[in-house]
Amino acid sequence: MASPKEIWDKAYEIANLLNKVNALTDEVGRLADAVTMLNERVVRMEASLDTARAEIRLEAIREAQNIVNSVQSGLYSELMKISRDIGADAKARDDGPARLEKTGGSSDSKEE
Repeated sequence: MASPKEIWDKAYEIANLLNKVNALTDEVGRLADAVTMLNERVVRMEASLDTARAEIRLEAIREAQNIVNSVQSGLYSELMKISRDIGADAKARDDGPARLEKTGGSSDSKEE
């Protein structure tokens, strides 16, 4: 049979082990809390990244729209210039014989 000192030593070892198990349980709880907190941070960061991606896409779309508008404006200006030039050429062709008649000239180059 074990002596009282041996029983006391074993009880002391068991108490120490229980203290270590309790401390380990507390640390595991703190570690679980830290993991939960990190998970929440990651979720918030993912949401922030999604927001940032959406803002970047929106800015790219706006920039593309500005480019399209600029090109469209330039094309419109060129088309208006061409239209005016064609109109002026047509008017000159139409007015040409009338001007010659007013001045007594002939639109024909042959002599009579």
